[in-house]
Amino acid sequence: MEHEINQIEHFAAARQHALAQWHVTRLRATQAALIGDLDEALAQNEAARAIAERVVTEATGGLYFAFLAQIAMLRGTMTADEAAAMLRVLGAVRDVALARIFIPITHALRGDKQAARATFEEFRHMPSELQIGPRWAAVLHHIGIVATMVDDAETAGRVYGILGSLEPSFLTDGSGAVFCAGASPRASGDLALATGRVAEAIEHYRLAIEMNARIGARPFVALSRLGLARALLKRGEHTDIPDVRKLAGEAAAEFRRLDMPGPLATADTVLRDSRETSPLSRRESEVADLIGQALSNKQIAQRLVLSERTVESHVRSILGKLGYTTRTEIATWNVRSQ
Repeated sequence: MEHEINQIEHFAAARQHALAQWHVTRLRATQAALIGDLDEALAQNEAARAIAERVVTEATGGLYFAFLAQIAMLRGTMTADEAAAMLRVLGAVRDVALARIFIPITHALRGDKQAARATFEEFRHMPSELQIGPRWAAVLHHIGIVATMVDDAETAGRVYGILGSLEPSFLTDGSGAVFCAGASPRASGDLALATGRVAEAIEHYRLAIEMNARIGARPFVALSRLGLARALLKRGEHTDIPDVRKLAGEAAAEFRRLDMPGPLATADTVLRDSRETSPLSRRESEVADLIGQALSNKQIAQRLVLSERTVESHVRSILGKLGYTTRTEIATWNVRSQ
């Protein structure tokens, strides 16, 4: 990708071509956001805006705000001032569905689900009515995003029925490289999870992690890990809890590094919920912890001041609850659960 951008930049410099330089700057912004350098992404977006003011075309100027909206979605938050400015801009392009869809997105990012649902109403039946064209995929994708943001499982199902069966790809769209949202299976996973298709969501997220990691898309690797953690937690199998904690913990650490407070709050919630879903009683957890320290039943009985027979009963109960057959499996589970 760097080679191609450099080629365009060389052309722009040699020809003193402002529009070509604008494309270079937009690509730099997109690339920076994709790898998680959000400060650089915003700086390049500002640089592109300065060029756009010289070029003076509607599209070049409008993409500045489109990019800001995408960054806000990535970070999962928007200030009141940012939202007010965004809504003013969107009010001038109400004839463009791809612009209007950001009205409910803006309300959702501000935490006003009532306003988000009200302004989303016109889009709920669009998935089956949209004509395939240049903006079809982008509009459909964002309808799906809003559906998950406002807990609209019915609309999410309509979008998933169309997008979920498409070949995996990377989400980028728009003249001037508006944004790249990483691997499409992550979006499919979000839609599948919103509609209760947990097994399908798990497979989508696993593929998304692999695809996003392959291109170094750090924010989207983290979002995919968070999605997989949520799906595994929703599946409700106790043996998944260690993986849930690992995935959510890794995602949370990355969100802190990249300044993504919205997803971070979700990751923290998943971690908290996973701690509250242990199938073991307090005493069984103590026994499992000591098994993890390689203590025998006799040693555990002495440590906890119990009879050896009581410890044996706890071990049988732990094995049954976790679906295991050996103490080694309990020890491994205990280590992974820490």
